[in-house]
Amino acid sequence: AYGELGLETLVSFVDPENERSAALAKRLGAVLDPDAFDPYFENYGPALVFRHPSPAELEADGSVEAYA
Repeated sequence: AYGELGLETLVSFVDPENERSAALAKRLGAVLDPDAFDPYFENYGPALVFRHPSPAELEADGSVEAYA
């Protein structure tokens, strides 16, 4: 997504009660973003926003495989 689409940031929206999805996002290097907008999905309710590291951040800290 960063290379092909030229995106500068990626996020995962996680149901606050879904501990396994939150744990997966963290294993992939994402961190909870307290400054992100407060999403609320009509059919699902509120969501946590996890921001994924950029390729530059991964290079500085190792590859994504280090988080798996």
